[in-house]
Amino acid sequence: AAVLAWDLGNECNCMGEAVREEAAHWTAMITDAIRACDPSRPILSGMHSLTCQGPWSIADQGMWNDILTTHPYPCFVPHASLERNDSLRALLHATAETVLYANISGKPCLVEELGLLGPMRANEDITAGFLRVNLFSCWAHGAAGLLWWCAFDQSHLDFPPYSWNMCERELGMFLADGQPRPLAREFRYFCEKTAFLSLPPYESNAVCILTREQDNWGVAYAAFILAKQAGLTLAFAYCDQPLPKASAYLLPSVTGNCVMEAVVYHRLMEHIREGAVLLITNNRAPLTEFTALTGLTVEDGDEFQHNDSMDWDGHHLVFNYPKKLYIHSLEADILAKDSHGIPVFTRHRYGKGDVFYLNFPLESSLIQQPEGFGTEAYHVYRTAFAKLLNTLAAFSANPSIGVTLHRQHDFLYAVCINYSAQSQDMKLILNGATISRVLYGNPDRLPPFDSCLMELKMLPIF
Repeated sequence: AAVLAWDLGNECNCMGEAVREEAAHWTAMITDAIRACDPSRPILSGMHSLTCQGPWSIADQGMWNDILTTHPYPCFVPHASLERNDSLRALLHATAETVLYANISGKPCLVEELGLLGPMRANEDITAGFLRVNLFSCWAHGAAGLLWWCAFDQSHLDFPPYSWNMCERELGMFLADGQPRPLAREFRYFCEKTAFLSLPPYESNAVCILTREQDNWGVAYAAFILAKQAGLTLAFAYCDQPLPKASAYLLPSVTGNCVMEAVVYHRLMEHIREGAVLLITNNRAPLTEFTALTGLTVEDGDEFQHNDSMDWDGHHLVFNYPKKLYIHSLEADILAKDSHGIPVFTRHRYGKGDVFYLNFPLESSLIQQPEGFGTEAYHVYRTAFAKLLNTLAAFSANPSIGVTLHRQHDFLYAVCINYSAQSQDMKLILNGATISRVLYGNPDRLPPFDSCLMELKMLPIF
């Protein structure tokens, strides 16, 4: 059999304790040994649930490996199994984690293991739909590939681990006798729809900056979902890395005392002064130069956790204050107040740019809240990034449909994906573009878990 690539091993970061220096040294030693024997093939990390901070970090693995890997099983990854497997939360899990790894590491990322772990987790229809939406979504977001775990049921095997662990026995695309499950046909369906096209890279619209002392994965996951609902596609950066230049930034659920290096923070402020937009959602973190940046001043604060609500532009949101800053506006426009009259959502002109400020950690709260993404929370992003949305060639006003744009010479491909188990109206909004061709799918209404690929032609500007 042909060897496509080498792997460090299966989830080696889960096998024992290590400090960062030990993890980096071990990774370097193994990858160097593999390259000494075979420099012609890429090396995969094979890791599961890496972090931005900690011993087994995404950036370190990117330094030594050619391709990173995700193993996005909902039941084994924090926050992913809080809702049904056919929910928006679960259906965007693999994509969000894979984009996070690729962006932070600067390397391609492969969905190396994906699955729902058998018929006791979800029925055949939901499992097949789950695979379908993940095939299209990971493809649209630049994943290096997707593998289902695993090929065949192992219920007939009488040796370990199959004799030990029921979880390992019914994971296959095929039954033990070789008959295909419905999900096996999804690979053929995907190939029939996409094999003719080498899809150009997708365009990200805003940069999400992850900071110290926060649950980086939980915050990134929630931000990615909210952005999709709002019509955006995020790129991720970590606060100790060079900050990419962009027209829009998100500083989500900032917490703790360290936050980020001053040089990165000042670079961010410089980009805002030059005309970028920034949305900050804050968990009472001490942001320096706060008044100059936001047009707000702090009177006091507390750490009494309680629920509150806000209304703005016809939208209503119930939220949680884990901690609270009592703020007043000096120069900021107040978009919403809480039930006690304290500003909670504001806008301030900073140089040529705008800073939107939300006085609670939207992302870290929602990721712990069942059905939290079924609220109007994504309209916070739509409000903050309204000008950016008006510059996009296409996005959907339906929060269940995500759109990625892929530039090819003088036209764009638009991949529209239904991240739900119900048929959805497309509600596609076009800005300076027209649909020139539909390559597959229905441009007006998408079936459950399905997608549509269309070609957009940009209209001349007079």
